Amino acid sequence: MICGLVGSSSAASLDIIPLWDGLFVAGAPVELQALVGSDTGGAARIVVTSDDYRLDYSFEIEAGEPLRLALPLRPGLSGRVKAAVELPDGSRLIESLTLTREPRAVTVTSSARLPLTGSGYGPIGRLVLTPSRLAALNGDQSAALAAYLARCGGLVVPGASAQGLALLRAAAGCGGAGIRANVSASLPTVQSVLLPAAPESNPQRSILLLLIPYLLFLLGVATLRRLGIWLLAVPAGAALVIAAALPAVTGGITASTIAVMHAGDTTMRWRAWLLADGGAGRERLPLASGTEVPRALDGGPVELVRSAEDATPALVLPTRLLHQRRFELAGIAPAPWSFRAHLTRDLVHLVNESNEVMPAGWLWTGDRALSLPPLAAGAGMEADIGSAVTAGGRRPDHDIPCPLEGLVDASGPALLLPLANEPLLGNQGWLIIELSPAIAEA
Repeated sequence: MICGLVGSSSAASLDIIPLWDGLFVAGAPVELQALVGSDTGGAARIVVTSDDYRLDYSFEIEAGEPLRLALPLRPGLSGRVKAAVELPDGSRLIESLTLTREPRAVTVTSSARLPLTGSGYGPIGRLVLTPSRLAALNGDQSAALAAYLARCGGLVVPGASAQGLALLRAAAGCGGAGIRANVSASLPTVQSVLLPAAPESNPQRSILLLLIPYLLFLLGVATLRRLGIWLLAVPAGAALVIAAALPAVTGGITASTIAVMHAGDTTMRWRAWLLADGGAGRERLPLASGTEVPRALDGGPVELVRSAEDATPALVLPTRLLHQRRFELAGIAPAPWSFRAHLTRDLVHLVNESNEVMPAGWLWTGDRALSLPPLAAGAGMEADIGSAVTAGGRRPDHDIPCPLEGLVDASGPALLLPLANEPLLGNQGWLIIELSPAIAEA
């Protein structure tokens, strides 16, 4: 993203600046900041690579006014990164660096430079910020920190007021359990959103596609006496059939998505398995705001592109016929419903405070499940956990789509609701809402 003008210079320059002293955690995204200067204004382009990851970013630059760019990436295990910029006058600058891999997320005290995107907090497990430093964040830094908190990131603000902590917790995920005022306080363990099952794929489709001309030929032999005329019709007929059937045969783009949030959260964390077939007529998938850097599940490369007009990058999809790619994507998105929940003995009290109807779903607790009716906007209900059906960690019946085992804290109840408009493709996914209370201040 373009994050504003910095300084003034007439010389062409490229300066790549790693955050957090160049630390990264294997598999987690990071952010590099680039200062690009040019003595000629116009269209420019920067390409960042690290092993099988590639970001191709086009932008506009003004003469003598360098730009600061925030470049999200998911470094390879080697940590080696290469950045090459092409300036409006045709000149090309290259810079390389090697990041330092850490075995786990680290605790850091605010440095002079903070991330401008949520990806920049990938290697961070806990961040310590003073109230004055927190108040001095600019717009991009605040948005990046908000994304980090929405993913249940740990934040310690020594000396923060009770009101200030309440505001931060209201904007954070996991019920604000990761927000603390005491540096020595322990932080809760954040339950990861597990990768859902792979979308359905039918490998026989490609065989069907290849057999279409042959089947047409056999039909002609069986129905026509003049084989020569039919032989002339086979190529044209096969081409028309393939063109009409191609979108259904290739399968297009499908996704399986699961999202998790805590009751009262304003955002949800989601994770998806994306299956993309080549030849479906779509070359790129724009990524919604809040989406992290994708990860390839098939060992192939990950390529993102972004033009000067784009608000977010787009994932490059396969274009060759019968070529299939599998990706893992994750991110945050606004919560579809706002509601309150509290537990009294075996009763769960729910109040839908949003303007949308909450669809029918299921209440899970441990290995038991209870079917719930839709809940109108502004309405409330009580659910008796004691009447839930024992599931034994598996599906109690065909009406319950999936168990929550391994997805949420088994010690407390959770809702499972259909998500009509998941953030990746706008298809149906599943939303898990944890109802257990947030962990109190230590």
